[in-house]
Amino acid sequence: MCKQCWVAQMLLRSSYGATAGHDRRGALLKLAPHGRIKIDRLLAEIRTVNDLFFGLLTKHSFAALCATAEALVGGSREAMHYIARVEETFDKEL
Repeated sequence: MCKQCWVAQMLLRSSYGATAGHDRRGALLKLAPHGRIKIDRLLAEIRTVNDLFFGLLTKHSFAALCATAEALVGGSREAMHYIARVEETFDKEL
């Protein structure tokens, strides 16, 4: 058995054909107990890193950071739409 297959068997439980809808082609995956332990450990590590990374920010500065990041995402979306329009125009002119 390949290593990836063994790991998947340790971390996941599947029920083929068991989906939320009527389409029985899917597979419902659930975490096995060992998988839940791994996820919980990983979440603890992520929480520690986040605490170290953001720990020096005040509530106010963190809110400002979030607002800035949100604005950058919106601006990048608009920039990508603009670039796509320019490329379409350029392609039509060729």
